[in-house]
Amino acid sequence: MGRFSGMIWTFEEGQMRESFSRLASLFPGSEAVFDVASPLGVRVANKLVIKAGGMDESSILKWGLKNASELREWDDRITILEEYPMFKYVKKGLNLKDRIRTIESDLLRIMSIVHLGFSK
Repeated sequence: MGRFSGMIWTFEEGQMRESFSRLASLFPGSEAVFDVASPLGVRVANKLVIKAGGMDESSILKWGLKNASELREWDDRITILEEYPMFKYVKKGLNLKDRIRTIESDLLRIMSIVHLGFSK
């Protein structure tokens, strides 16, 4: 099996807390959109995707976010603008097998897209 040659950045929860607080301080009124794995998504990705894909230990996901509302506890300047399942808008044109996988992922909340605002 071939090795993955792309770059995957993985962060620990503390790094993300610090980054969001810095963004809120440096760019009040700004927004951020990112993807996040749930704790279940982290386990699935590390077992089935990263290791099976031949990626090294630097690609291992280190934490998962169960619900975007948890981010409000990190900094009172964080506002959750939107959270939705990763594949909510990308099922058209997929073959049946991939469509079933994306539906399963969305139902189990394995991956999500989060849209945050940083208040002034």
